[in-house]
Amino acid sequence: MSFVKNNTLAMTKTRFNVAAVIALVFTLIMTPEYSALAGTAPSAPTEDTAKTNTAKASVDEIVKRAVTQKETRDDSRSNPTLKGCQLDPDYVVAEYKITRKSFGAVNHSSNESSAQSASSNAITTTKFITLVRNGKEVAHYYPQAHITEIWNQVKDGRTKVVRYFDQHRRGIEYQPHDLNKGKGDKNWDGKYQLMEREFIQSLPVEQQTGDACDLQQRLVLQTAQRKTVLLWLPNKKLVQHFSQRDDVSTTTWELISLSAGEQGKRDAEVFFKQRESFQTTDYADIGDSESDPFFRQLINLGFVSHGASGFYDADGHALEGGHTH
Repeated sequence: MSFVKNNTLAMTKTRFNVAAVIALVFTLIMTPEYSALAGTAPSAPTEDTAKTNTAKASVDEIVKRAVTQKETRDDSRSNPTLKGCQLDPDYVVAEYKITRKSFGAVNHSSNESSAQSASSNAITTTKFITLVRNGKEVAHYYPQAHITEIWNQVKDGRTKVVRYFDQHRRGIEYQPHDLNKGKGDKNWDGKYQLMEREFIQSLPVEQQTGDACDLQQRLVLQTAQRKTVLLWLPNKKLVQHFSQRDDVSTTTWELISLSAGEQGKRDAEVFFKQRESFQTTDYADIGDSESDPFFRQLINLGFVSHGASGFYDADGHALEGGHTH
């Protein structure tokens, strides 16, 4: 790939420059003037001595600069975020389309026509989710359900969430101890980027293209049970595309719109400000509010203690390796 060739060429040039500088330093050391200075006590500098010292200082600076440049290039290869992207990933509005196709189990010993038949009879569902980052706050907006969840991370690493019912302009606040049956939830990655860091690191990198803010990695994992493909934007900390297929279903996530940079910051601030005026109630106080028609309706509908946020399929089922509470 051109990426590998360019890095190899850069490394070759760096080694050549460093070698040339070292040779120059060795030549200076072997001069009579330098040898004499190395074995004598300090004395009044002569014109020749001053020239020699100036040359040595210049060479030392060149060596130091060449080594520093090589280390920087090495770091940028191992850490893509050092490649010049100035975009702040803490301010984005990213909309995803989630598609799930369900079909009958495929008999791998059957012929191609039966596999095509199963595919043609697939049931397809489509839903959407919008990820909004506003500094240290993260929101998940589910437009079809008219629900928004705004997550924050507290000092001990656990998270807390306010679940807003946008049509009612109401919200329920969940403290860290209200989540995960009292155990709390420390999976901030699942909220921030819809994908756990450990899961991303478990996928082998098949290809890397682009640079700076447009750097994209293609990660693929094939097992006997399923095939997983992830197009990851490391400098934006965003999923570009995700697909997971097994014998009975295929789930895909596609980034369909993105607002980032200064525009992303403005859009995120507007999104959060719209919900500042909503009336909120602490989850622990819901029992005392059963006379409220809003809460009575939620209880009758089988209200769930907290939302199913994270990397899920279109029906709300947690994907293998994705975020779970």
